[in-house]
Amino acid sequence: DKAMEQLFYHSLYALGAAYRGVPMSGLLGLCYGPGTGPVQITPWTGDLHHDQNAQCPFLPVHALNHSELFDAYLETYERFLPEARRLAKEIWGVGGAHFDMCFNALGKSIMGGVGHYRFYFGSSYVALMHCLCWRYRRDVEQLKRKIYPFLREILAFYLGIMRKGADGKYHLWPAHAPELDITDCGDPVQTVCMLKICLETALEAAGILKDSGKEVARWRDLYRNLPEYPVGTCQAGSRVLDGLGIPSNHHVSQASGLYPVYPCGEVDEFSDPDEIALYQRTLDAVVAQIAQKVYATDRGFHYQFVWQNFFLAMTALRLGRQEEFWNTYMPLMLRAYSKPNGLMS
Repeated sequence: DKAMEQLFYHSLYALGAAYRGVPMSGLLGLCYGPGTGPVQITPWTGDLHHDQNAQCPFLPVHALNHSELFDAYLETYERFLPEARRLAKEIWGVGGAHFDMCFNALGKSIMGGVGHYRFYFGSSYVALMHCLCWRYRRDVEQLKRKIYPFLREILAFYLGIMRKGADGKYHLWPAHAPELDITDCGDPVQTVCMLKICLETALEAAGILKDSGKEVARWRDLYRNLPEYPVGTCQAGSRVLDGLGIPSNHHVSQASGLYPVYPCGEVDEFSDPDEIALYQRTLDAVVAQIAQKVYATDRGFHYQFVWQNFFLAMTALRLGRQEEFWNTYMPLMLRAYSKPNGLMS
């Protein structure tokens, strides 16, 4: 498929052009800042949003054999640590570093670390990408100098805010499930599963680097006592919910109940059959309950809101649903994202 091959190479070039330097590009690639007239020509001023937007461009770089593009991400967030430490200390009264929903290119929080929007999950999402870098790159020197020190600061924040309940598990409450404005919600799956990957990576790094400091024991305790993912019901049976306190029939937005499959990789086609079946039902329920059903194809009305398509497509692939990927998600992705200039955006 020569057209798709051209799209691939053009997009790879654009990725390389956008992520060669520090600070890394935000929501709008190389465009940044407010509009000069009455119309805002750069929505959200092109800031770095930590609810998937800042992370998405970097998810493929290791598989593309261009892991060097991730250096811009590592360097950017290392430079942003002073602001993250300030938020942890001044807003939450704990140690470590906390990345809230949105930072600008100067490394300053836009929201000041307050408000119910997103609560705690920005830190775990930012750090998840460091973990994936180690998973694919296996650069021990980089682990020692860049990744492990960063993870230690992120985990210090979570250890400061999480408390053990009567059930012996650590809990996050209140904790926003992304894009669902339910304030009385706890233990969002997206945050918990990303935090789990951060803990696994930190514990692995501690072993490799022979670090037996006191925080290592605390990480192990937190890892062993993370809360279970909340489970509800759907037409076909049980399914994973986005968070504790979210009704089973509530609409879905970011589909964070699927994050253990993608991008965290905790569940895949080789997992226990019952676990795979649970996430198959969860994906089907998500498709039925996505709130914004605004896209059409030649076959008629379609259910995917465009920006969710990528995550649903990757989840389908990791659950072995290849035919669904080729017949549904890939055509929609090409129609939604490929542009007349030959690029994917």
